[in-house]
Amino acid sequence: MSKKILLINDLLSYGKVALSAMMPILSFYGYEVYGVPSALVSNTLDYGKFIIENMTAYLEKCIKLYRELGITFDCLCTGFIVDPQQVSIIKEIKKSNPQMMLIVDPIMADDGRLYNGMNEQTIKMFQQLCELADFIIPNYTESLLLSELPMNMICTKKQLKTIYEKLKKQNVRSMVITSCVLENGQHGVYGYDHFKDEFFFLPYDHINIRFAGTGDIFSAVLTNGIMKGEALKEAVLKAIKAVNSLIDINMVHDKTIPENHFKTLKIEPFLKDII
Repeated sequence: MSKKILLINDLLSYGKVALSAMMPILSFYGYEVYGVPSALVSNTLDYGKFIIENMTAYLEKCIKLYRELGITFDCLCTGFIVDPQQVSIIKEIKKSNPQMMLIVDPIMADDGRLYNGMNEQTIKMFQQLCELADFIIPNYTESLLLSELPMNMICTKKQLKTIYEKLKKQNVRSMVITSCVLENGQHGVYGYDHFKDEFFFLPYDHINIRFAGTGDIFSAVLTNGIMKGEALKEAVLKAIKAVNSLIDINMVHDKTIPENHFKTLKIEPFLKDII
């Protein structure tokens, strides 16, 4: 029987981001995927202008219905959260099924600043979720906000370990910090696997083009590795390779990418090539 994964994230009208990015990947892996929007969003926030519709009431109704139908989940992945009530709903889901894996991607910031529309309340909401999570997947900026450390976009491995120590005090277990840039200019992903008590840093070749949704693609591939019982380091390495491969394939097939800074990646046509 296929394992069931519940995704609580935003749904965009345009762009392969959040639910639109994660659902096809996890479905391709063979999971039964339930995608419930935390918000309806017109387009990626990079445009500066966007519409966000809060879907808390719908989320609450869906979870109540699934409970009535006897549907339980093996894993819950959370992304974009817009309301403290959504945090309460997620807490209740985890409380009712403590064996369920909870993976939190605290989507709120990048490049040293909060995204448009995010605020201090957003940070507090994600801190609460991370306290319950089995795995968290912040980018480097988000990890500093969660750990309440000063913003400094160039980091050292010692500083990354300090971030973990701060988050450990908030009950964080395993973590994966993406988009780290070391003093020598090396880009990589830093992680801690609480099952193996192992820290690791995995470098990657940086591409100087921004693609919205790459974090969601990374999270989906990583979630599959976690659900298969792979060591976190191995799962992260596969997620890095999948994202890099998808970027390379898209750039081969779409020559307009370097000029379009709001471009999102095509996913479905290339799934068999990357995973």
